[in-house]
Amino acid sequence: MRGKPTGQRQGEQDILEDRGPVIDRSVLDSYRSLQQAGTPDLIGSLVTTYVEQSSAIMKSLGSAVDEKNSEDMFRLAHKLKSSSAIVGAMQLSGLLKGLELLGRQNEVEGTADLFAHIQKEFEAVQEALRPLIPE
Repeated sequence: MRGKPTGQRQGEQDILEDRGPVIDRSVLDSYRSLQQAGTPDLIGSLVTTYVEQSSAIMKSLGSAVDEKNSEDMFRLAHKLKSSSAIVGAMQLSGLLKGLELLGRQNEVEGTADLFAHIQKEFEAVQEALRPLIPE
C-alpha cells in the first residue's frame, strides 16, 4: 500500500484511493427501463433538473461550511446527497453523507477539507452528466 501524501490525513487518502466511477451507469440504466416510447426523455429531464438545482445547493453548502453553520450543512448535504444518488453520483453522495453526519453532530472540524473534496467530485459529476442533457 502506498504511503499517504504529505499534508493529507488518512481519511482523505482513503477517499482518493477508494474512488469509484463518477457516475454509476447502472442507476441511469434502471431509469432507461422505465422510459416509454413517445414520452419525454426521462433521463434527460432528471439530469437537467439535477444540474440546474445542484449548483445553487452547492453554493449554499459552501457558505454554510465557511460560516461553520452545522445545521445548514446537515440540511443541505442531506438534500444534495439524496439527489446525487438519484443520478448515480454515488461517490459524491458518499462524501456528502460524511458532511451530513458532521453537521448532524454539530462538528465543524475538518468540514472545509471535506468540502474541498466534495467540490472536486461535484465538478467531475457535472462534467460527466452534461452530455446527457437534451439540446
